[in-house]
Amino acid sequence: MAYSADRIRATTIPAPVRRGAWWEHSWTITAGRPVPLDEFELPAPLVDDEEGMTVVTLRGIPGGGAVLGVFEVNEIISARALVLASQIVNAVRAATDAEVLVDGAADSPLFSIIRRPDQGPG
Repeated sequence: MAYSADRIRATTIPAPVRRGAWWEHSWTITAGRPVPLDEFELPAPLVDDEEGMTVVTLRGIPGGGAVLGVFEVNEIISARALVLASQIVNAVRAATDAEVLVDGAADSPLFSIIRRPDQGPG
């Protein structure tokens, strides 16, 4: 199998903000209709890593959007946390059944970190 850099996209990970003993990375999620937080269940993490700890919040904002906060004790976000953030924005998109934007972008790289089996390579 040959590897290619053609599929690598530049992305920016939000600058972390210090919150006590934790570092928070956060993304703003907006959609064509309100994000259904009352009935939304966070997905189980795909990456099970017993080192470190990750805390996730999904809180509503005026206008029906949400802020996804990922908290870790290290300033640099872990692969586990980044995969979980991708799982969450993809689950929000599936639950909302409308165009979902992450930090104003419909094609945010956060959507493509993970894929459903039926999506194939993209």
